[in-house]
Amino acid sequence: MIDTHAHIDGEEFRDDLPDVLRRAREAGVEQIFVPAIDLKSSQAILELCRRQPDFLFPMVGLHPEEVREDWREELEKIHSLLVPRSSQ
Repeated sequence: MIDTHAHIDGEEFRDDLPDVLRRAREAGVEQIFVPAIDLKSSQAILELCRRQPDFLFPMVGLHPEEVREDWREELEKIHSLLVPRSSQ
């Protein structure tokens, strides 16, 4: 089973995230896709997913409710998190 949309980076999971992930595995979840909503959450979920690359997969970008006038700059910053500096 794959969870395709889990905001496990949320504050409500801060104190027991390892237990939440353990229970998910025990319940048969093989992968969790973790969506970001903006630059700050993109940074956070990339770090979170680096800790368990075989289980957690980041989805970065802007949620429609987070699109502001500076959306292009925000997407450029998010893109820079994904592309090595030498490739830019």
